[in-house]
Amino acid sequence: MDQKREGDGKTPIGIYPIKRIYAKTRVQHFSFPISVFTKSSHWDGDPNSKSYNQFLRHPKKGAVRLWDSPIYALFLVIEHNTEKANQKGAGSMLFVHPWEEPRPTSGCLGLPLEDWKEIAKHLDPKHKPKLIIQEKESPLWSPYSWPISGQETAE
Repeated sequence: MDQKREGDGKTPIGIYPIKRIYAKTRVQHFSFPISVFTKSSHWDGDPNSKSYNQFLRHPKKGAVRLWDSPIYALFLVIEHNTEKANQKGAGSMLFVHPWEEPRPTSGCLGLPLEDWKEIAKHLDPKHKPKLIIQEKESPLWSPYSWPISGQETAE
């Protein structure tokens, strides 16, 4: 397991199953099921909370309201530390999401919305897709990998 910590701004290295994608509005032409969230949906990033690093369908003190930011228009959950018995403080709210900024994300994987939609169109749950996050210097790295924002990775 990597050394990812809450608030360190690093992306956790690893192989993660693709299980959940959320969107603000219904998305057409995707094989992967997309869960549409509402204005009251939140994500709990409070390490002291019983619902730490979990999607919430209701407001909760200290949780982030997903509706308020364009980066949550369509996002995939990086399944790092998302189990019910997760490690408190080992990182939360790690997503693949739209990102148009010149600066790196705070640990997520960010790419232009249209590129992200194009990738998401090809995800098929029947094939049990996985997200592989590795350093560029890894022996498995390929120059043909999809470009993402240049955030640091946790080791």
